[in-house]
Amino acid sequence: MLTGKPIIDAFDTQHSPLRYSNVSLVVEAENIESIANAIKKASLLSNDELNEIKNKSINYVILNHNYEKLANDFAKEFKK
Repeated sequence: MLTGKPIIDAFDTQHSPLRYSNVSLVVEAENIESIANAIKKASLLSNDELNEIKNKSINYVILNHNYEKLANDFAKEFKK
């Protein structure tokens, strides 16, 4: 995500940073046609759409996956 490039999400789960950040192209897992369509869609994204994905992706990682936040989240688990 930190590269800011479009990501095709073919994982069979709703619990993923890709879903939480709302920046991936979500496709059905193991569905070749769905994945191919997502590749086509990604190739047709405008520069504005690509920049939006880039900004949202990078900001999500910086805000949610920095060492301080991860350490605080980990420490909270021990306080339960």
